[in-house]
Amino acid sequence: AEAVQGKVDGTVKLRATIAADGSVQYLDAESGPKALLPNTLTAVRNWRYNPTLLNGKPIETQEEITIVFRLPR
Repeated sequence: AEAVQGKVDGTVKLRATIAADGSVQYLDAESGPKALLPNTLTAVRNWRYNPTLLNGKPIETQEEITIVFRLPR
């Protein structure tokens, strides 16, 4: 809501470590408008991925996440 009121939009880039169980284990903001970062990090920490399999076994992976926020025109 604050970002909309402040007319803040843009792209947030994150780097995440996804655990073998699909949970977000580590998350760091690489770039993006500061007003968007706290809520974006909170939301992505709650995401769950399907585990990545290697030779049929779940493994930890690294992901780059890009989220684009656009205000209605």
